[in-house]
Amino acid sequence: MRKHEKDLILPVESISPTTITSGSAKTGDAVDRTDNMHLGVVYNALISATLSSGETATVSYKLQESPSTTAASFSDISGATSAITLTGSTGGSTETTMLTIREDVEGEDQNTRDSLTVTLSTPSADSAIVGSNVILTGGAVQPEA
Repeated sequence: MRKHEKDLILPVESISPTTITSGSAKTGDAVDRTDNMHLGVVYNALISATLSSGETATVSYKLQESPSTTAASFSDISGATSAITLTGSTGGSTETTMLTIREDVEGEDQNTRDSLTVTLSTPSADSAIVGSNVILTGGAVQPEA
């Protein structure tokens, strides 16, 4: 049984900062909630896109669940999505943003992960770097008084 409130919150890196190829999905590591079945997750994706003037980076972000850590067994969690389009300024610019998805995962499968896709309007000239983390919150077992 946990003895400290700090055990109710657990930050974990999901996607290490990496350059992403336009149109391809980058999936985070599976987070196994078996030990304490945290009841909530907060996923944060950081995106930095270097864009030519007027060009765009369309970002879609979603959460997935699975009873195992096998990649093929993950399926999307309904409604756990976020999206944004970034546009390069005059002369070109680096556009940076963060997308956050908060989800109650009580009753969901024991493993969660995130999936991030960036589609660049000019993939030959522009690029994007992505990374993410997850914060697991609230456990099924509360700390002792």
